[in-house]
Amino acid sequence: MSDSTWWHRRCDCNQLQHSQSSTARYRSVQLLYVLSLVIVTSTLYLIYWSGPFNNALHNTVTRSEPAVVSVVQRVVQFRHHINDTDVAATTIHPSKAVLPGTTTTVASTPQSPPTPTDTLDVDKYIGSHFADGRRLGNQMFNLAVVVYVAKLTGRQPAIQKVNYKIGLDKVFDLRIKRLDNFYPCYVFGEKKSLTYDRRVEELANGSVARGKSIFLSGFFQSWKYTQNVERRLRHHFTFLPAIRQFVDKFLEDSRPPGWLGGFVRVGVHVRRGDVLNAGLVKFGHRTPDERYFANAMRYFVDRFERIQFIVASNDIVWCRQKLADLWTTLRHRVNVTFVTPRSAGKDFAVVASCEHVIMSTGTYSWWAAWLARGVTIYYAGWPRNGTALADMFNREDYFPPTWIGMT
Repeated sequence: MSDSTWWHRRCDCNQLQHSQSSTARYRSVQLLYVLSLVIVTSTLYLIYWSGPFNNALHNTVTRSEPAVVSVVQRVVQFRHHINDTDVAATTIHPSKAVLPGTTTTVASTPQSPPTPTDTLDVDKYIGSHFADGRRLGNQMFNLAVVVYVAKLTGRQPAIQKVNYKIGLDKVFDLRIKRLDNFYPCYVFGEKKSLTYDRRVEELANGSVARGKSIFLSGFFQSWKYTQNVERRLRHHFTFLPAIRQFVDKFLEDSRPPGWLGGFVRVGVHVRRGDVLNAGLVKFGHRTPDERYFANAMRYFVDRFERIQFIVASNDIVWCRQKLADLWTTLRHRVNVTFVTPRSAGKDFAVVASCEHVIMSTGTYSWWAAWLARGVTIYYAGWPRNGTALADMFNREDYFPPTWIGMT
């Protein structure tokens, strides 16, 4: 055998051995891959049917419609210039968006998925707007109508849970049911914000909302929504301990020197600032001037021997300039004390804790007067006639009949 032939045979042998070794390694890798795939697939299958994946899928499906509602609600929100100049959210039915002014609306955006308990019990509750940007006075009216309709229908008032404190929670110990979700709900939309809507009384028969919660969409600003539920409302509108302590200390520290007793306190709320805006004036707002406050204060000066007027305002500088010297000749029996602005809740509580109230305009001083339960004087020049605000206003529905209008 020649050297050349031997060499070629040796190379062929080596190549064969190498090919056989490579094939064996490749088949081992294939087998390992198949075994791994089988193990992973089996594990996922077991996990899926044991609960977590199945539950996650279920939650995704059940949450999809509220999620759509949430997005569309944010798109169609619009601003109303009513009383507190708050944001009024035009809400939507889960199946379709609606234009402002229509009555097919639904509750505020869910902050968390509905729990099984809430879903089963939702037809026991009444809710309304609280977390859409409206401020304290408007929220108080919404709670009032919720409590009012709850009494009519035999249901319970409730507020939807959110991940922050609404205005009411910063001031009051509400002691009220919180729901994750009001869905499914029957939505009742008001016709006009500053009137009493008698159609709410039709909800008492229960047929239109069977199996659903009732969601009241609007502002519902009328004293008539407080009828027959005053005790329940005052239960909800109990000041937080910190607010109560602040008020007690303020009233004690501001007592006029030498006045140990035998005098009355009259809260005076002066709203300026936002309602002087040209857009709000065009909408129908009017702001009382110093003559109105002088006339209203005179009403009490003529009827009580000693009076302390406690003035709260978002423009305390104007108040000092216009009201401080009205009664300089009667300082022995008339005192005017100005509240240095602290917070909306604390200033509100000070006015509401007086025996009587002189209102400005808006729901803030409206509710301070209602809580005070004394003599109330309101500005009769609001709203301006012939305006959009006046069109939605009914004086007999908005102001209680015992309150006194002045200009």
